[in-house]
Parts: sequence; structure tokens; C-alpha cells
Amino acid sequence: MSSLRKRIFSNTLIYGIGDLITKGAAVFLVPLYTHLLTTEDYGIIASVGMFTGLLSSAMGLTLGAAVTKMHFDFYELKERKDFYGTIFLSSTAWALFVVVALVITSESTLNSLFRSVPANPYLKLGVWITFFSCLAQVPLALLQVQERPLAYRVFTLISFITTTLSIIWFVAIKKLGAVGSLRGQLLGAAIAFLAYSVFMLKNINFTIKPKLLAQALSFALPLVLYNLGSFILVCSGRYFLERQGSLGEVGLYNLAYQYSAILGMIVSAFNMAWAPIFYELAKCNDGPSRISRVAQFMIVFSILLGLALVLFSREVFYFMTPVQFHRATTVVPFLVFVNILTPVVWINLGHAIAAKNENKHLIWITLVACATVIGLSSLLVPEYGMIGAALATLFAYLIFNVLAFFVAQKCFLVDYHYVNLLSVLGLAAFFVVADGYLASLSVAVSIALRLLFVAIQFLATLVLFVNKDDILYFRSLIAGKARGSNESAGSS
Repeated sequence: MSSLRKRIFSNTLIYGIGDLITKGAAVFLVPLYTHLLTTEDYGIIASVGMFTGLLSSAMGLTLGAAVTKMHFDFYELKERKDFYGTIFLSSTAWALFVVVALVITSESTLNSLFRSVPANPYLKLGVWITFFSCLAQVPLALLQVQERPLAYRVFTLISFITTTLSIIWFVAIKKLGAVGSLRGQLLGAAIAFLAYSVFMLKNINFTIKPKLLAQALSFALPLVLYNLGSFILVCSGRYFLERQGSLGEVGLYNLAYQYSAILGMIVSAFNMAWAPIFYELAKCNDGPSRISRVAQFMIVFSILLGLALVLFSREVFYFMTPVQFHRATTVVPFLVFVNILTPVVWINLGHAIAAKNENKHLIWITLVACATVIGLSSLLVPEYGMIGAALATLFAYLIFNVLAFFVAQKCFLVDYHYVNLLSVLGLAAFFVVADGYLASLSVAVSIALRLLFVAIQFLATLVLFVNKDDILYFRSLIAGKARGSNESAGSS
């Protein structure tokens, strides 16, 4: 177990530091962007983001997920290079075909998607952004299964830096608004693609094996429908806001979602380290018990971080954004809960279903959840605006989780400490409700009480989920690092 902990801890740390740098820098750039862009600009960028999210599932075919799953089915280097070449070359050819088709037919196919966002130039830029972004899926998945988190982070940092500098150039210097932001994203994605291509040339054979491609597609295509459904779950609220509200509301909602997604950033770093290990453990006799232990840690610490994000959201928005963006905080509690549920689905349920090649169940589960979010959004958004969109999304994710849980347990039985999990979640919900009554207090007293809430939540998490073995492990980890530092100092 100690070697497993070490692999997860070290890989998650590297993935997490990379995400912390990129997403942390993105957070600190929010004041710059919100002072240079209007809420309507944010609404346009969010609408194009919805479009690229929809398009990326169809264009990328989730073949990166097939690399993660099928990598362990091949043992010879030639077999693996044939497999990587098949996936990378096929995905590139398909993505190029989709781009050409959309560019040729853009006036007839894209102009009707949004009420306030025309195809030219916004959605055309989105098509090319999606093309270059999709071609990064396979190289990144390959680095992930090879457990090379440092190389993974070098590539993603290159992409982030080039994209950020390009956006700043077009938005802050050229004053191009939403168009400038999209051009910056496109330039950054194109430069990153060149780096990924050099890496893939060293890791593939230039061949397409129809049998390997068929096996990969049989695994990946159900995930395409799942990803499309996930896109609908996340973006339906924003789409109905754009159709029945205003671009300004879409921009506010999107900014609140970006803030809430800080939680997803942490969980994503964990999942990149965890996914290949999960499939490896799934083949072991004691796999379910070890998976349960790790998964529950991630759930309860996600709840802890989510609580902190909700309790201090007002201060963050008031400090970092102009007054016209402050109303976004009204939907943060709902969207943080959505971002707790989202990783729980994939880390604890999606992997369990995929491990037994039962991805077909994700299709009907996703369809039920999508029907729910579309129906609720159509009812709630016209009446309640952003809050209606957030509530529709949250309720749909709850339904998705319940259905996916029962299917996952049938496919791959994992025991959880349900009473303890519900206790931690209930305590966090109580603190969020209590926070609503602190507005009349002074700022100092209010912040002190919220810090107390987070501290109590942390202590409850430790008491209910951390045992003696965990304490001894982390103590030995810290002691080992201390010894290493002392030995280095002595040798110098």
C-alpha cells in the first residue's frame, strides 16, 4: 500500500503544482480581463466555449480515453507504437475532415446556434480552437499512462503560457475584446500542437491498424455520447440564458462557474494520477478495498475545499472584479456543489463502469440526466435567471449520480462508509446555510466565524476518515524528506 500511496501522492503533487500554476495564474488574471472585457464579452466567450465543448466530443471521439484504458493491453513496444500511431493518425484525419466540413457550411450550420453570437468571426475561430485542442488529447493521454507527470506539465505549461501571452496581446494591447481572446486561444493551441506533434513522432509507428482502431472506437464511442451528455448537463443553463436572457447574464454565470471549477482543478490533478492506477488495481483481488480508501479521501477533501470556496466567494469577487461582476456570487454555492458531484461521478463511478467495459450504461444514464436539465432549464431560467440555471444543473447531476452509483456498484462493487460521508456533507451544508446569516456582522467577525467553520469541517474529516496508518505514512513521508534535506546539507 505504501508504494501505491507514494505513486498517487507524488504524481498528484506534480499534476497539482502544474494546475496550481496555470489555474492560479488564470485567477490572478481575472482582474485584468474583467477590467478590459465587458460582461457581454464574457458572454460571447462563454457561448463560444459552449460550442467548442460540444464540438470537441464529436471531433476528438474521446480516443484519448481509449489510450488510457487500452495501454495496459499491450506489452511489446512495437505493439504499443502501432496502437499509438493508429489512434493519433486516425484522430487527426477525422478532426481535419470535421473542420473542413464546418468551414465550408458555416453560414448555414452555425449562424442558427445562438441568438447573439454570429458564426463569423466567433464560431469559426471556435472551430479551429477545437481542432488544435482535440489533437492534444492523445499525446497527453500517452504521457499520463506512462506516468510522466513532469513531462505532462511541461507541455501544458507551454500551452498555457503561449495562450495567456497571446490573449494579453490581443485584448490588452490590440483592444480586440472577445475576438482578441479567441484569437489568443487559437494561437496558443496551434503552438502547443507543434510541440505535441514532435513528441508523438518519437512514440508512434506510421500505420493505421483497422482492428486496433475498431477496438478503440468500441470503447470510446459510448464515451462520446457520455461527453456530449456531460456538455449538455454543464452548458444547458448557459444556453437557455443566452436564448432567453442576455449575454451579460451568460458572462456572470460563466465567471461563477470558472471560480467554482477551482475545485475541479484539484480533483483533475488527482484523477490524472489516479486513472491508470485505478485500472491496474481493478485487476487485483484487493482492488475494491484499496480503491474505496483512496476514493473516499478525495470525496471528503473535495467537500472541505468546496466549503472554503463558498464561504469566501464574496470577498474574492469583491476584491478581484469590478462591481458589475459581483452578482455572480449568488450562484456560486450551487455551482461548487456541481463541481463536487462532477469528479465524484468519474473518479468513483465512471472508472468502475469503464473497468468492466460497461460504458453503454453511461448512455441511458446521461440521456435521463440531459432530459432533466433541459426540462428544468426551460422552466426555471425564464423565471429565475442564473439561479434557475444553476438549480437545474445541480438537480440533473444529483439524478446522474444516483443512477450511475447503482450501475457502478453492480459492475464493480466497492464499499463506502456512507454514514460518515453523509455526515461530512451534511455538516458542510449546515455551514453554508449558517453563512447566510453572517451578513449583518462586522467583516472581521464574519471572516473569523467562517474560518472556524472550515476548521471544524477539517477536524470532522480527520476524525471520520484518517486512521493511524495514514498518520504514520505521512509522518514517515515528512521525516524522509527531512532526512534527505539534512543529508544534502551535510554533504555540501
